[in-house]
Amino acid sequence: MTRDLLLSLLLAGHGTVPPGGVPPVERPLAEAAAALAAGEPKRALRALGSGARPATGTARTAVHDVANALRVAALAQDLNWFPGDGGAVMSEEDIARVARPAPRPVADPDAVLLVLVAARLIPDILSARAVADHSRAAQDVLSARRALDQLTARESQLATLAPPSVRAHLWIAAADVAHRAGLVDETTAALTTAQSLAGADPAALAQLATLQGDMVLASVSRPELLGLRLDMDLPGPVVPPDVESARAHYARADALFTRLGHGGGRAAIALRRAHLARHADDFTTCAAFLDAAGRAARESGAGALARLVEAHSAVDRIGSGEDLPADALDELSRWSRTDGSGSFARGLIRLLVVRSRTWRDRGAALSALRCLRLARRLAVASDAPTERELVERAHVELADRLNVRRASAVLLPPIPRRRSPGSATGPSPNSPSCAPRAWRSPSTTPSRPWVSRTWPSLTRRAWRSCAGCRRGSPTSRRWARRSTSWCGPPPAKRP
Repeated sequence: MTRDLLLSLLLAGHGTVPPGGVPPVERPLAEAAAALAAGEPKRALRALGSGARPATGTARTAVHDVANALRVAALAQDLNWFPGDGGAVMSEEDIARVARPAPRPVADPDAVLLVLVAARLIPDILSARAVADHSRAAQDVLSARRALDQLTARESQLATLAPPSVRAHLWIAAADVAHRAGLVDETTAALTTAQSLAGADPAALAQLATLQGDMVLASVSRPELLGLRLDMDLPGPVVPPDVESARAHYARADALFTRLGHGGGRAAIALRRAHLARHADDFTTCAAFLDAAGRAARESGAGALARLVEAHSAVDRIGSGEDLPADALDELSRWSRTDGSGSFARGLIRLLVVRSRTWRDRGAALSALRCLRLARRLAVASDAPTERELVERAHVELADRLNVRRASAVLLPPIPRRRSPGSATGPSPNSPSCAPRAWRSPSTTPSRPWVSRTWPSLTRRAWRSCAGCRRGSPTSRRWARRSTSWCGPPPAKRP
């Protein structure tokens, strides 16, 4: 079995095909592992086939066991993977799907190792990172230590099966988990262990240098997240970034990735160098590095990284004052449905919402609205109800910040009312429950006609919400005229 190729693809994101090539029976395994390295779990599942495999008997082989383990890894990457290599926010149904038992391999040491890495180590790393991120925000050190201990417990299993370079990747991930949780001593110990195990292996050293650069550049976030956090909670104190040290780490990692011929690794470093330029307000250099990262990601087939670069580029263009079309990121939703990761796309939607909130807090309302427009379209196209609710809530908060009280009221969901006895349809249009909750009188709400030009659908929603009141009693009709006077006459429907 082509063990070394599969391990390199799963752990380092890059592998070299052996001189004799891949045997035909193992080719689906190599294709699936390459798809996982590119961040495309749905393509990996297609490469593995339907999954109808014998569980016992002579027909069961090591190839079947490794294929089932790769399916577990693909499912974890599809449901539990946010940008920045963290775990996702999952529903109860997704948690049940991810928590499927790992296959028990036949007596083949190579198969045992590959099953351990694909079905155990990769899902455990994603879950441990998610626990570490949330525990730091909640100041729950005990949960973070427990997740770190469970992850490092895999060392005893790897010690008898894997070479030191493979074990180094486990300790690199452990250092990442400890750093996310704010455990300084554990982070230092894990980095020291990873450095000693990596030896002269260029793939492990490149991953280690990249992580060290991320640690000194963004202490509570990742460059992939633009230095932000998807949960909007910034645990303090925040350590100031050490730009020079980060630049040195990235230069060393780029040299190692170049030596390996790893295009995806070089694209990841270019993305980080773009963030360095963004941090220095050098947006021309930032755009140049983003273009280089996008080209390298597309040429190497790193689909998830290419989508991330597109999202970063769209955010930077909005920040520069450009009004992007609403379909600027439609390729992201198509990719998440066909080849890529649904959770990764949901994470990018959350990143757009968080970036919009930072612009809102700085008073850049127009950029915030444009960013939310992209996020809302992505949430609808990706069928992400939780993220769509976050987008709608961000719209409400932005309208409240601008003091457009009627606009925010229209966006709020109606208040459920208890039906009166004998009523079959609930409150009538004349009922006060039809009125928006945050209604303000015209004297306290300034006229904002530019809102309707920036977001035309807002006025249509306002008129639809008040349509029942306009058909009601004279009092409710007067209220409806006042509450929609800020946006002018009812807008015409689009053809």
